Amino acid sequence: MYAVGTLQLIKELKSPNWKQMWYADDSSCAGSIARVREWFNSCYELGPKWGYIPEPEKSFLIVKAGLEEEARAEFQDLDVQIVPSHRFLGGVIGPVVNKRAYVQEKVEKWSGYTIKLAKVAKKSPQAVHAVVTKSFQHEWGFLQRVTGGFTEEYKPLQLSIQRHLMPAILGREITELETELLTLPARLGGLGINDPVTEQDEAHRASQQACALLIEALREGTELNYANHLDTVAHTIKEERVYKNEALEQRRRDLVTRMEEENPRLARIQDRVNGNSQWLTIVPSSADGFDLDPIQFRDALAMRYGHTPQNLPSSCDGCGAAFDLNHALNCKKGGLVKRGHDSVRDDCLEIAKLVWGGAVREPVLRNGNDGSPELVADMKLQGVWDSVRPAFFDHRIINADAASHSSRTWNSIAESAAREKHTKYDQAAEDKRGSFSPLICSCDGALHREYGVFQKRMAQALATKWEKPYSAILGWVRVRTQLSIIRTTSMRLRNGRSQVKALGLEDGAGLPSVEE
Repeated sequence: MYAVGTLQLIKELKSPNWKQMWYADDSSCAGSIARVREWFNSCYELGPKWGYIPEPEKSFLIVKAGLEEEARAEFQDLDVQIVPSHRFLGGVIGPVVNKRAYVQEKVEKWSGYTIKLAKVAKKSPQAVHAVVTKSFQHEWGFLQRVTGGFTEEYKPLQLSIQRHLMPAILGREITELETELLTLPARLGGLGINDPVTEQDEAHRASQQACALLIEALREGTELNYANHLDTVAHTIKEERVYKNEALEQRRRDLVTRMEEENPRLARIQDRVNGNSQWLTIVPSSADGFDLDPIQFRDALAMRYGHTPQNLPSSCDGCGAAFDLNHALNCKKGGLVKRGHDSVRDDCLEIAKLVWGGAVREPVLRNGNDGSPELVADMKLQGVWDSVRPAFFDHRIINADAASHSSRTWNSIAESAAREKHTKYDQAAEDKRGSFSPLICSCDGALHREYGVFQKRMAQALATKWEKPYSAILGWVRVRTQLSIIRTTSMRLRNGRSQVKALGLEDGAGLPSVEE
C-alpha cells in the first residue's frame, strides 16, 4: 500500500535527464552529479505532500573515481555520504574491486555461521539440516543472482560446508564422492545442500534473463509491459528448471558410475532412494510428529549412504551372535521385528481411518482347523477400491541388503515378496468377498508399487475430504510412512533384545531388614 501511495510522486519525478528506481521507500537515481542533485531537490520538495520525507544523512551518493570533489561541491550543503561503492537491495553498486570485497565480507560471515551451525548439529542434526536447506543457503543464493562473476570468492564457504557442516550433520567424516553426492537434491539421493561455487554463474545468468524486460525499462525509461515481464520470468524459470534438472540427472548418473567402481554398496542403495526422500525436505515439527531424535536421524542417513550406524554393540544381547547392521535388522529375538512391523501397520491404519470406515486391525481371513493356524491380515478397510467390497492389507518390511538379496535389484525383491503375499492371501480375501493388497517396503523406506498406489489412493481421498491440494496431501502421507519406517529401523538397531527381570514384589515383605 505504501508503494501504491508513492506512485504519483514517482510519476512527477520522472524525467529523461535521469534514471530513477524505486522499491517501496528505497528510492534511487542514476545520472550526472548535477542531474542527481536536481532530482534530489525535486524529491525533497515534492515528497512530503505524498508522505515521503527524504533524509540526506541516511542517503549515499555513489560516484566514480575522480568525481569526489565535484560531488562534495554539489552536495556540500547536505549531509549526504559520498562513497565509491555501497550495498543496494541485497546487492552492491560500485567498481569490481569493491563488489569483490563485499562478496568476500559476506562469505566470511556465512562461513562463520556455518561453523556455528556445525556445533549445533551435533545435538540437533535434523533441525540444522532444515535451517540450511530451507533458509540459510538462500541468503548466498540471492547474492549470487544479483552479483555475478565471483566464483572463486565462494570457495571458503564451500570448504566450510564440506569440512564442518556436512560431517556434523552426518556425525562422521565423509569421502569426496559423498561430498559431491550430498549436494544433489534429496530426490536424487543427496541432502539438498547447495554448492556455492558451482551455483554462482548459472544463478546470475538466469536472473539476468528473467529480468531482461525490467532492466530495459529502467535503462531506457520506457513503460514496462507487466504481462510480458511475468511471461518472461515464468518462461525463464521453466527453462532453467529443465536445464538444471537435466544437469543434476547427469551428475547423478556420473556419480553412480563412480560408485559402481568405488563403492558398489552405495550404488545399490541409490537404486532405492528415488521416491522415498521426502523426509529430508520437511520442517521437523514435534506437533506434527515430524521430528526425529539425533540417533534416529543419523541412523537413517548412515543407511542411506551405505554406512553402518555408529556405536552399535559388538554382540547381540538376544542371541549372542556378532552384531552388525544386517544382524540388527534380521534378528527376531526380543520381538523387535514384530514390534516394528506393528508400529508401521498402526501408523498406516491411523491415516486410513481418516478416510474410510470399517477399519479392523488384524482381521481373520480364515479360521484355523485340523491343527492349521488362522490366516490373519494386518488390516481391513471398507471402500478403498470398491464402495461395497472390503479391502485387506498385509505389511512386510524387508532388509533389502541382506545376504540373500545381494544379487537382486529392489524391484525384483519387492515383486517376489508381493507374489508370496498374493499367493498366501488372495483366495482367502476372495472367500470374504474382498480384495487383497500387499504393502511391501524396505528398511530404508523404498516402497513396492502396490504400496505406492495405496498411498496415492489415500492422498486422493484425503485431498477431496479436506479440500487440500493432492500433491501436498500425498507428500504428507509419504512423510508419515517414511518417518514410521525410520523409527522402526532405528528401534531394531538400538533397543535391547534380552528380557529384563522385574523385582516382582507386591508389598514390603520381601525387603531386607534394615539394621541400625
